[in-house]
Amino acid sequence: MLLVGCIDSSRVNDTCTWTDTVARRLDLGRGSDREHLRQDAEVANELMVRFGDAHIRHNPQIQRPFRDQCIGATLDSIVARHGVTRADFHAAERARIWWADFLIVFLPMGILAIVVMDFITRRVCRSFEPDDRTIALVSLVVLTPVVALLLLGVANFWSFAAEGYRLRDGHVSNRAFLIPVVTHGWIAYGTVLALCAAAAATRFRRTPLSGGRRPMFSRSRSRGATLKP
Repeated sequence: MLLVGCIDSSRVNDTCTWTDTVARRLDLGRGSDREHLRQDAEVANELMVRFGDAHIRHNPQIQRPFRDQCIGATLDSIVARHGVTRADFHAAERARIWWADFLIVFLPMGILAIVVMDFITRRVCRSFEPDDRTIALVSLVVLTPVVALLLLGVANFWSFAAEGYRLRDGHVSNRAFLIPVVTHGWIAYGTVLALCAAAAATRFRRTPLSGGRRPMFSRSRSRGATLKP
C-alpha cells in the first residue's frame, strides 16, 4: 500500500538532473494529466531538497541558493515541456493522494484514538464508586481534550514518518507544510477530539462505576480484620 503512493525513485537524484518520459502539453481537465503534474511537482521538490543537502545539510541559509537554482531549472523545464503555468505547478505541489493519506495516517490514528480513549474511560470507571458518577464524568470531560491533543502529536510524528518513507528521504523539509495533519491542524484536532469524546461517552454509558466493589479490596480488608486482636 505504501509503495503505491511512493515517489518514483528512478527520477530522483542529488544532482538536480530532470528526467521525464512524457513530453507533451498536459490537459489539466484530465485526471491522469493532473496526476502526472502532481508527480512532477513532487519530484521537483525532492530534487531541490537533495541538491541542497548534497552541498550542505542542516543549514537552510547556505542551502537556499542551491535550492533556488534547482527548483528554478526544473520548474522552467516542466512549464516548457507540458505547457502549464507556474500557478498550475504550485497548485500541484499541494495536491495529495487522499486515499493513501486516509489509509496510512487517518484510519490508523482514528482507531488508535478510539482504543486509547476507551481504555482510559475503563480506568476512570474502575476508579470511582457509583455515588461519584458526576466526579467521574467531570474527570472524563477534562481528560478528553488533553488526550486528543497528545494523540494529535502522535499523528504528527506518524505523518512525518510516513511522508519520509513515501519520499524515500528522511529529510521532509518544506514538504512538512503540505502534510494534511499540519496544514489542517484545527480540523485534525477537532476530528480526534470528536472520536475521543464519542469513545468516552459510549464506554461511560455501558460501564458501571466499580471503584467501591473491587474484590481485591474486599479481600484485603477482610484479612486486615482477622489480624486484629
